[in-house]
Formats: sequence, structure tokens, C-alpha cells
Amino acid sequence: MVLSLLIEALDSSTFVESLSARIITPLALKNTHAGGIINSAQNEAHCYFWKNGWVDDSDFNNESLLGAGAIVSSPSDVNVFMNALFTQQLLPEAQLQQMLTMKEGMGLGLNQSPFYNKTAFGHAGNLASFESFSAYFPEEKVSFTICLNGNRTDFNDVLIEVLRAYFGI
Repeated sequence: MVLSLLIEALDSSTFVESLSARIITPLALKNTHAGGIINSAQNEAHCYFWKNGWVDDSDFNNESLLGAGAIVSSPSDVNVFMNALFTQQLLPEAQLQQMLTMKEGMGLGLNQSPFYNKTAFGHAGNLASFESFSAYFPEEKVSFTICLNGNRTDFNDVLIEVLRAYFGI
């Protein structure tokens, strides 16, 4: 939230305008925007929680969360972002390396995630009943993003099984 407000001050614009100018437009992200109510007519997913059946949990407006939860995107757009980040399309190598300087598995906006003999760098998030995880495997040069809009199992178990299937482990 604080970083979003800092971006607004530095750019003399709203967070939405800065996000668009710095990331969405240059990367041609077609399914990414900030804020607003989930719009299923635009192929956006509602989120659900389980309470004796699935209950729609999407009737909230996340605009005031700025960079702390107002960004709506698709897994493919997030993968475009991750690839751009790790191929210096968004930041110079020196700044990326600062982000990748880990202390207890955490860097600047990125976490280190081991997976068997592989290492990924990424970030996870959740809001309402949405859960997401995105990571980049530098040795394999592959991005991985999973977004859930309802879940009744441990999210980490889902991640492990998807990655095991992808890497054939």
C-alpha cells in the first residue's frame, strides 16, 4: 500500500495510471487492470468459499487496496510480466539482482522457492477467496502462475502436484 502511494507521488499520477504506463501498456497485457468489481462478462472469475456448498465471495470492490490487492490479472498475463522482469524488459540487471538478494528466503518483492533440485523466485498472494502463486525458474527460463478462485485443499499441495506434473517428477 505504502509503495503504491509512493509511486503515485513519484509519478504525479494515480496508481492505476502508473501501472498502465509502466507495465500494462508496454507489455501489452490484455487481461490486467487495477481495481473495480469482478466482471464475469469480461471473463473475470468470481471467487468462492465453502460453507455447506460453494458461496460466491466476489461482491467487493478492491480499488482502495492499490498494489496490495487491487490488481486483477490472468495467469498468462502474470507469466508475461514475470518473463519481462527476469529478462530485463522492466528493470536493469542490477536492480533485478537487488530484488534477488535473499535474506532468509526473502528478497525485495520476491521469495525463493525450492522445488526438488530446482529454485524459483516469485511471490504468492491471497484476497478474499482468491489465491495465487507466480514464480520464475531461471535455469529453465520458465514462468509458472496458478490462480485459484476457490479451494478446499492446502494450496501448497496444489502447487506441488502441478509442478511435479510439469517437470515430470
